[in-house]
Amino acid sequence: MEWWQTTMVIAAGLLTIFNLGDKISAWIKEQKQPNNDLKARVEALERRDAEYKVILAGYADKLQRDYDSINSIKKTMNLMLEAQWVLVDHAQNGNNTKELENVSTKLHEVVFGK
Repeated sequence: MEWWQTTMVIAAGLLTIFNLGDKISAWIKEQKQPNNDLKARVEALERRDAEYKVILAGYADKLQRDYDSINSIKKTMNLMLEAQWVLVDHAQNGNNTKELENVSTKLHEVVFGK
């Protein structure tokens, strides 16, 4: 064999080895692709979860304020109903002046105490 034939055989052998290495590398990447996709999806979900926690933390404060407001309105409505009941009872029989004084005191505290 001449030197150029030997060089061509060596070059062909090296190209075959590089081609085989490239094929093996591509096969390994292909095998790892589902795992990489799952990792990317989990990371995206974790980021979204953190964003939702921040958003929901603000909602918790707003819900607590709404709950407190509703309870305040409920107490005021109950006091108004009690005052109306005492007035109706007083109108019917002319008694219950003590209850009128108590309700008047409560109303004064609610209206001017706030």
